[in-house]
Amino acid sequence: STKGLEFSRVYILGVEDAQLLGKTKPELEEARRLLYVGMTRTKERLVLTHVRARAARPTGGHRFLDEMGVVPEAVS
Repeated sequence: STKGLEFSRVYILGVEDAQLLGKTKPELEEARRLLYVGMTRTKERLVLTHVRARAARPTGGHRFLDEMGVVPEAVS
């Protein structure tokens, strides 16, 4: 349980469809909930990362970020 816990910095890696999206609607909702909980535990700095491909396979985008209106920043 994370109720009441907060952290100065929160890093969430792999915020891309291939890592988060489940095969069923309940799995999708649980993934969305867990991401939200992780994001809301930060006090100062939140860092979300995603990649376009892993092992030369596309990761399918960043649906959850899009739903939140978050525009990923390109980093080389």
